[in-house]
Amino acid sequence: VVTDSGAAVYEPGGETNVSDAAATAMAASAFANLAVIDVSVPATLTAGEPAAVQWTVRNDAGAYATAVTAWVDRVVLRTAQGDTVLAFLNHSGVLAPGATYLASRPVTVPAGISGPEQLLVITDALAGVYEYLYEDDNLSAPRDVTVVAPDLVVAELDVPSAIGDGDVTALRARIANTGTATALGPLWVRFELDGHAAGQVQYAGALGAGADVWVQWDWTA
Repeated sequence: VVTDSGAAVYEPGGETNVSDAAATAMAASAFANLAVIDVSVPATLTAGEPAAVQWTVRNDAGAYATAVTAWVDRVVLRTAQGDTVLAFLNHSGVLAPGATYLASRPVTVPAGISGPEQLLVITDALAGVYEYLYEDDNLSAPRDVTVVAPDLVVAELDVPSAIGDGDVTALRARIANTGTATALGPLWVRFELDGHAAGQVQYAGALGAGADVWVQWDWTA
C-alpha cells in the first residue's frame, strides 16, 4: 500500500509512504476458511421431543490449516420471533485444508413453537478461527422444517348439578388434542371443586392429533 503515490505532499522527513507489503500479504493469506457444506435434519420436528441433526464442515482454504485446535458449532432454529439456539458442539482438533469433519447433536424444539420454520448450523460461532474475509460460509443454507406440537384442552365436562354429602360421584372430562402432534402418555388429569383438588386420574396411552378421550374420577363428597 502506498500513500501520496504522486508525491504531492512535501515531507521533509523523508518519504516512508510504502507499507510492509510482505507482512500484509502474509496476514491476508495465512487463513482457514470453514464452511458448513451439508446439514441433515428431519423434515418434521416435534416440540418437546429430541431429534438428531447432523452436519459436515470443510476447510476450504487453499493452503492453510486452522491455526487453533478448538471452536464451537451451533445449531439454531430461526422463527419469525428470532433465533433459538438448540445445541452446541465443542470441536477439538486442527482441520487441514480440504479436510472435513462430521458432527451431530440431539436437539429439542422448546414448547410454544409450531409451524414452518428454518434450521441452520453455524460453525465457529464464537469467531475463534482466523478466516480473513471468509466468514460468510460459516452459516449453512437454511433447512426448511415443520415443527408440530400437541395441544391438550378440556373439551367437555360431565358433572352432576347437585352432589349430596357422602355421595360417590363420577366426575368426567373429555380431553382433546387440538394440536398437530401426538401427546405421549401417560397423561394426568386433575379435577378441582371450588378451587380445591378433588383428585386426579391417569390416562396411560398416547393421544394423537385430533383425537379425544373421556376420563373419570369417582369422588366421595
